[in-house]
Amino acid sequence: MKDFTFSEGFHPEGFQFKLLVYFRKFTRSLGILGFLGAFLISFGAYSQVIVEGAVPVQTPLGGYGVDGDATAGTPDPTYNLVGDWFFEDYDDPNNTNPGGIFRRDPINGTLNPIYDNTFFLQDDVPMGNVKDATIFTTVAKIDQDPNTYTWGEGSSPNKNEIQNVAVHFAYGDDGMLDFFGQPGDPDDLWALFAADREVTNGDSYIDFEFLQASLTMTGLEAGYGGFESGASAATGGRTVGDLLVTVGYGNGGGIATVAILRWESDGSGGYHYDLKDIEDYEGLIYATTNTNITNVPFDAYGKDYYEINQWVEGAVNLSGIFEANLDPCISLSTLFVRTRSSGESGTAQLKDFPVGPIQLEIDLTPPAPEVTDVENCGPYEGSLTATGCEGTVKWYAAETGGTPLYTGATYTPASPITETTSFWVSCTVDGCEGPRGEVTVTIYEIPDFDVTDLESCEEGETGGASFDLNDAISNEDMGTLTFYITEADAMVPENAIDPIDVSVLLSDSPETFWARLDNDNDGDEDCHTIKSFTVTVYDNPDLVVTDLEDCEATDTGAQTFDLNDAVTDDDGGTISF
Repeated sequence: MKDFTFSEGFHPEGFQFKLLVYFRKFTRSLGILGFLGAFLISFGAYSQVIVEGAVPVQTPLGGYGVDGDATAGTPDPTYNLVGDWFFEDYDDPNNTNPGGIFRRDPINGTLNPIYDNTFFLQDDVPMGNVKDATIFTTVAKIDQDPNTYTWGEGSSPNKNEIQNVAVHFAYGDDGMLDFFGQPGDPDDLWALFAADREVTNGDSYIDFEFLQASLTMTGLEAGYGGFESGASAATGGRTVGDLLVTVGYGNGGGIATVAILRWESDGSGGYHYDLKDIEDYEGLIYATTNTNITNVPFDAYGKDYYEINQWVEGAVNLSGIFEANLDPCISLSTLFVRTRSSGESGTAQLKDFPVGPIQLEIDLTPPAPEVTDVENCGPYEGSLTATGCEGTVKWYAAETGGTPLYTGATYTPASPITETTSFWVSCTVDGCEGPRGEVTVTIYEIPDFDVTDLESCEEGETGGASFDLNDAISNEDMGTLTFYITEADAMVPENAIDPIDVSVLLSDSPETFWARLDNDNDGDEDCHTIKSFTVTVYDNPDLVVTDLEDCEATDTGAQTFDLNDAVTDDDGGTISF
């Protein structure tokens, strides 16, 4: 399970914009997907027409209609079963199908997302003498080191002024078909987007830049300053694999254009955004502008609707784009949304940004598989199983380095594990190996001891004898020793007896007792040994004696006796004198 969050950038107090961010943590298994590829708009000479249609995603219900309007179920009949940004009726319940993404509060008019993975930005539009608080104030090109950008108060051409931007993230729905007749993939993460512009004359372009290193604004207290990148200056202030998605729309309206660019070496010692062949992303991008008046439940330059060709919406399959770029292991730290003057990739001037760089925490590497530690009494001969990996599971003997011990979800060590041992396991998806997770097999000692049978003669004529059962035990390991009169009690254990001064009767002899020795440091594993021994009491033989007497034999002064004649009722046994 992967966890990532959005966090706002910081801006000086009094800036003339509003930031409405509906951001919440959402956790899914990301596999190789990239995040929010970037909002899109494209370059004139280099861009290719992108499709419009129903995007096969799980939310909103019914999929997402890239159709130029903002309402579910319209236009009819083509999109009457397809979802969109807003419900056809604002009072529709959340489970309405086709459904929406936002619901407007009837009291204060705010937009409330019904799904966690939703992001909305709104900028105050300068009016009269009030200037835009955040524009690029010096030369700023897309290939330029962002550490050299400066910002401050000023004005941008109306065609570069953007007020509203929204994005919603949704996984593919395999119960729907895309524009090309293919079912959606539940493992693919899509970014659904919408944006606007103040005027409809001229071409407009919006960049959505996704950076692996942080990019932050400086000079916030002063109200003007620059930018600071966490990326190395050696790679131009960005990181190889950074993604730029540009969406563009011109005078004519209709299907918008999209360009995908990747930060990489220019082959001459420098770095730049390299424009990729849009054909490599077939089926991954949808975009269009509105061809009719589009009503919206929020402020749109002082109105509640957009003129024709003033609104653009679309969707991009982020998983597919990063996979196509061979960048499945990228992690993103920053999203930077801004407008620019034209679609010429290297020479266009960056103009306005409605929000400063937004700090993200997005790890696109597959998470370590889920594994459960094992505790065992004595040597472990079982298997270890990893779950939650949609790719290839690899097992290692160390946290870093080394070659895999085994490849596969279930690992059975070649020989029994006789001492506490840790293994590490990773998940690899489309060539991207994620971090290793540790699993530990803890071995607890099974305590042992020796037993000796006890025996004794009857004590006098009592019919029994007393014993200390501890005398039967020797060579015991550390632990707790207890005694029982039945094996069943020893197994539970319950009904332990006091081993001191245990009386055994002749009638019960030999009697069996059970000793149990428990490891006191074995967690909940109940490691123990049970052994039995016998206690035997022997009869104390009794006899009756009679004095012998007789007359002297003649005058000898003596007499001969058979001493056996003095013994009667001898209980058996051997008589000696």
